[in-house]
Amino acid sequence: WAVWLVALAALVLPTLVARELWRRLDGLLRIAWLVRSIDHCAEAARGRAPEADAFAKRLGERIVEAAKDADIDELLVIGHSFGAPMAVQALAHALRIEPDLGAGGRLNLALLTLAQPIAPWTQIAGAGAFRDDLTTVANARQIPWLDVTSPSDGVTSSWLDPTDGIVGAQGRPIRRSPHFHLILEPDRFRYVRLRPFDFHFQYLKTPDRAEGFNLYRLACGPDRLQDFERAWTRYADDRA
Repeated sequence: WAVWLVALAALVLPTLVARELWRRLDGLLRIAWLVRSIDHCAEAARGRAPEADAFAKRLGERIVEAAKDADIDELLVIGHSFGAPMAVQALAHALRIEPDLGAGGRLNLALLTLAQPIAPWTQIAGAGAFRDDLTTVANARQIPWLDVTSPSDGVTSSWLDPTDGIVGAQGRPIRRSPHFHLILEPDRFRYVRLRPFDFHFQYLKTPDRAEGFNLYRLACGPDRLQDFERAWTRYADDRA
């Protein structure tokens, strides 16, 4: 029996140790989440995620409806992470319904993308429909488009131009880094830096310092998105 117990322990213990190591590694690097996200993004870019397409169309219709409300002075379309290309799809659908959306000066309509993975979507085989949507939005210059994506965020395509290869898209979008090292206190920044994927969700959290990027000030404050974009003089387009 002793021999069998030793043999059983030799089989079970490495399995338990490996499982615990995987749990800890996955908790730190979010590997399983990242793999599922990549697979879903690839399928959605190819038009093989009907539920995502249907949601984007409903959102596009809602944008057109909201734009008719005379009590609304600013309408923001905001997309974070996978929501960024979905925001592009929704806005493109809205523009197909109402090509002059955002023109005329009555309504301040703007697009804000955060932590976007748009560039890889345009390179996926079979993503022609998404490239068409991106072309539509990039050429709708009456709609300001600000992209805030950090090079510290390894789940994004910060270093790549999201509209590269899109005809007529020069200068679109205005690209800014949130500069997490400036808007977070040093202790908090070091904490997040030890957990790299936490950067991906930091855009949605309240910063420690009042100056610089603050999603809630952008979305709910008195200043319009395009005013904040022009006033962002402290931060350059160097992706630092």
